[in-house]
Amino acid sequence: GSTLTGACIEDWNINSKTNLDYVICDYIYLKQNQQECRPHNPNQKFAPEEFSKLFKQVTETVDLVFSDGISWQAFLHSFHKLQIECNSEKLAIQALEKKSDDAFVIRVEVPPDANKAEIEKYIYKQYEIKLKSLEEKYKLELGAKDDQINNIYRQHNTDLLEIIKSQASQPINSNNSMSSINQYHSGRGDNVGGDKNTTNNNIYGSPEITRIGDDIQPILEELEQIYNPNTELGKKKIVTEAIQKVDNNPNLVKRIISVSEQALFAYLQARFISPVQSAFLAALDDWQKNK
Repeated sequence: GSTLTGACIEDWNINSKTNLDYVICDYIYLKQNQQECRPHNPNQKFAPEEFSKLFKQVTETVDLVFSDGISWQAFLHSFHKLQIECNSEKLAIQALEKKSDDAFVIRVEVPPDANKAEIEKYIYKQYEIKLKSLEEKYKLELGAKDDQINNIYRQHNTDLLEIIKSQASQPINSNNSMSSINQYHSGRGDNVGGDKNTTNNNIYGSPEITRIGDDIQPILEELEQIYNPNTELGKKKIVTEAIQKVDNNPNLVKRIISVSEQALFAYLQARFISPVQSAFLAALDDWQKNK
């Protein structure tokens, strides 16, 4: 409830316990002598509660650092497995941050009682396992050497502008959200061949992949009407029966196997973003590998 309009907050000390609710603030300065005003535009003011949302600190996070670029497919695989393992809907991507060179930081919001060390170890381990399998796959497909894998496969994945460009080029989808940026490959990273395979890069442009998504969505929607997707038991029943329905549809099975696994899952991960949908995609990934 404090009035902070015109205040200088350089070197202030706040933490997750600091209560910024209902702060009254039209503008502030980040440095002394009225320097670095926010908002930058002198004719603009913070909207109600905008100051609080902008400066509130959430300390219940795990910072994951990827020093040599990042494979979004490997990270999403490990993150989805973590969500299932922890049976928690409170795990969420809070922020992406580009550091120097190819370093990239993903900040994951976790429950207050979470074991941060174990979460960090689990994600890194699953990431490396998935990354190794992807690299082996691309080596076989392209005959790529180790240095090509390292220099091409991940080096562009830390370019936030490229990620934004890839999102901006896609049609608007009511199911998309900011988390799609975390879930979608930049178009040059997980495809080692770069522009060599432009069809797989433009995954939203593939009618067959879109149709597969259209066929899967009613299955999930129907089961979500039968079982409660907000409970662990309901979620498991939805996932189990959805996989069974897919497996019992020979035409759908044939079409899923016929398209690029990478392109299909990149599209589905951007389209299906609820916890139960993410759990289904993880199960579908395992199902397809067995197929």
